[in-house]
Amino acid sequence: MSVGPADIIYRHPRIKPMAYARVSVQAVAVRKGRVIRMGRFGEMRELLSPATRVIDLDGEFVLPAFHDAHIHLLHLHHCDGQLELGHVEDMEGLKSSLASSQGNAHNDSPWVIGWGLKADLAHRMMTANPRFLDEVMGDTPCMLRTKDAHGAWLSRAGVNALDGAILKMLEGYSSYLEEPGGSEGCLHVTERAFGMVLSAVPGADDKTTESQLLHRIEQMVEQGVAVGHEAMVEQDDIPLLKGIFEKYPVAETARLHGMMHARSGSWDWLKEREPEFALYGGRLSLGTVKVFLDGSLGSGTAWMEPDEQPMGMPPEEFREVAKFCLEHGFQLAVHAIGRQAVRVAIDVMEEVRPHVPTPYRATLPVWRIEHAEFVEHADVRRAADVGIVLSVQPLHLLLDSELLKEQHPGHLTVAFPWLEFTEGGVPLALGSDGPVTPCMPFKNIEVACGPARRELFGVHDAPLSLHALARDLALHSHTLGGAVASLGKLGSGMLTVGQFADFIVVDDDPLKCPTDRVGKIKVLETWIGAQRAFPKIVRTKMQRTDPGRI
Repeated sequence: MSVGPADIIYRHPRIKPMAYARVSVQAVAVRKGRVIRMGRFGEMRELLSPATRVIDLDGEFVLPAFHDAHIHLLHLHHCDGQLELGHVEDMEGLKSSLASSQGNAHNDSPWVIGWGLKADLAHRMMTANPRFLDEVMGDTPCMLRTKDAHGAWLSRAGVNALDGAILKMLEGYSSYLEEPGGSEGCLHVTERAFGMVLSAVPGADDKTTESQLLHRIEQMVEQGVAVGHEAMVEQDDIPLLKGIFEKYPVAETARLHGMMHARSGSWDWLKEREPEFALYGGRLSLGTVKVFLDGSLGSGTAWMEPDEQPMGMPPEEFREVAKFCLEHGFQLAVHAIGRQAVRVAIDVMEEVRPHVPTPYRATLPVWRIEHAEFVEHADVRRAADVGIVLSVQPLHLLLDSELLKEQHPGHLTVAFPWLEFTEGGVPLALGSDGPVTPCMPFKNIEVACGPARRELFGVHDAPLSLHALARDLALHSHTLGGAVASLGKLGSGMLTVGQFADFIVVDDDPLKCPTDRVGKIKVLETWIGAQRAFPKIVRTKMQRTDPGRI
């Protein structure tokens, strides 16, 4: 960048331009929110002016800020009037929570709506007693939404309260649990059926408010994340998103890479749009189309076998979406958890999109698969050949491991094969899937680099390196890997010349501290575009009028 005075020069003895490397500098000069020089403070003399602020940072290390490559900021909220059930661990706990909800329905609606119930726990409880909801709730319509956002359970009174036209539409997309003797119990709705029911039940849909969105962003920033890849943007969400980016500075909004949801049978609205990247000074992108090919392991809707029916978008329709994305310059993101869903995703991408040598040198928008929890060995190589980025969430290993061992032992050999991805040449981007699993990048890295996957397989004597990512590779995937997956438009994941000054101050070195300490590293400060976003600065009246103070 051109020589001229810096707005700010940050000083610290250990500033890492790349989180995954051991190289460090002692000063970073910034102008208009971007890095213009790195090195020693003595090398910055020509960049000093009377208006330049010199800021000495505290903490042990300064690192580039994180990307969370898969997070839900807009949806999965506990809305007013909905019963929060995330704490429930057994049937007695659920019974107690539901009993306390009587008379507290949402906005005069007769329905009681629960939110956040663990999907696998709900399945076990409802299977054990299909009439449980009716026994507890009587004639009160009840719907329990699961935390993974892939389904819900309706009492018989809830089913009876639905419009007949909705019930007709649900045929083939939902299932009743049967009691002994053949009578029908509660109704389990998933994927496409779940969306229909959300729109039909008063108070069920979780439309996000501005304050909820800002609160979620604030929580993300506190964990050192400067760029969130929002995993599901609906058509109605776009005015809200653009509204907050018009109203608030980067320290309040962070940066958002939005994936617009192509819902099966109703994505014509996307045909009226053009891809938009790096809006509002590099803070918002709306150039990605997101498709669901399957559901989740906990809800029983992950597409594992070729002879199963896909619970998400049919492959023929997905192929049309892929062709649309290629023709109009959209990035394509595909939710695929089960091994068959991943295989079909790669099949279509391989057929539709020209191969690229690597996403790092792609001239077309890189395409990505979200989750990719079960992947055949041959499909890893195909993903590398096509140039697909895999966006994975290590904390899902802790969420799904018991269910996997109990119900899907035959899939263990292809479960969470992150090391095979990287050795096969597939770029990784790490995310949280928050709030399904928490947005905690250092905990994510600890799981990816620790013994969790080894313990899942029960191979305790094998070398750790066979079952875990290297620390530098995990840090790369949570910073630069996220930048590649977001097309490099919203922060590079590096503190290098020309890139945004997005960085964090932490209390330990994630490359050198013990593995079980990584998840406990504290983010002391988060800076986005050279503005301190966490902790928030409380300015006095005098400070607000003094541009030289921070």
